[in-house]
Amino acid sequence: MTSAVVVRTQTLMPVKRLAPSRFTAFVACPLREVFRTSSAPRLLASVGAAHLGTVIHELLERAAKVEKLSATEAETLFGDLLRKEEETMLLSATARTAVPLATSVRDFEVRKRRAIHAAGLSAGRRQARTETGAGGLRAGTEVWVQSADGTIGGYVDEVAIRDGAVVIRDFKSGAASRRTSEHFAGALQQVQMYAALYADMTGTWPSVVEIVPVDGEPIAAAVDRDECESMLRQAKELLAQCNDTLALAPASDAALQLARPAPETCRRCEYRPLCAAYDAARQADDQWPRDVTGTIMRRENLRNGTVLFTVGGRSGVASVRGVKDDNTRHEALPLLVVGSIAGFYNLTGGRNGSSYTESALTSVVAFAVSDKG
Repeated sequence: MTSAVVVRTQTLMPVKRLAPSRFTAFVACPLREVFRTSSAPRLLASVGAAHLGTVIHELLERAAKVEKLSATEAETLFGDLLRKEEETMLLSATARTAVPLATSVRDFEVRKRRAIHAAGLSAGRRQARTETGAGGLRAGTEVWVQSADGTIGGYVDEVAIRDGAVVIRDFKSGAASRRTSEHFAGALQQVQMYAALYADMTGTWPSVVEIVPVDGEPIAAAVDRDECESMLRQAKELLAQCNDTLALAPASDAALQLARPAPETCRRCEYRPLCAAYDAARQADDQWPRDVTGTIMRRENLRNGTVLFTVGGRSGVASVRGVKDDNTRHEALPLLVVGSIAGFYNLTGGRNGSSYTESALTSVVAFAVSDKG
């Protein structure tokens, strides 16, 4: 967290370019993408599985660029990437709670072994980049594609040429790589948009898109040009609407217009302490994140090294128990005196919406400090 008081009114910047990998999230809530573009502070703890996914994705990309990779070499590379990711996480009070990932990610060892195995299979697949024809036929790993107007663009994990046909491939780990997962549809939209962008740049339409999981066979789908073009048009239209809203309305009004508060969307959002629309929409039930915001009515330091807070908010009075009395864990803690306005995010409990307890992912935010302290 931060020792300073968090201000909800942020300077909001337009989204200059939308990546296909962010399209599904952008549709769900444009404001979240605006916060990302505007470098707004990520105030909530990150889930360890997401950071492990970053490590695995980088491992597979690195593996595809070498001719051969033994299991020992893949394990060493995995370890190097893991250390780098965890070092970065330790710099953030909101991410350091998930370090080490080997402890915070439930199936860490299984995912690690699958990734190392997949890296060995990926080695030697890289194709030399080639260019033919007026538009240029591109193949290889990390191929940049963008729309003609430059508003939609990103890197394709791999473009392969098979029997003269272009294949768009995207590496996925976790839920997005499973056809039965609710996240799979978003992964498929991403590669379809890459196909449309590739055609926009080169004049050549890919024939097949593939989602390549860490374990198991690639999941292939034929390219539907009409569907891909429609998705690209939708992305451009939504992006234009978002930026028009930012240009025409004051920041606070624009934020309210762009927010799409919903339980599942907000649960995954690291910016929700900044979102007034979320605070107004949230209900004290199991569908919404278990957060408590409001005025601190009581603060009691307990003998077991934790703090008990009584908080009065829009939904009534709630107690937050078991908050570690540790300024390193919660940098905002010294600011939380009676009369201060604060938020406690990612709690557990909440039966009847009145009693909550700190979890491993709990973050504490100060919004206003009382002069009573």
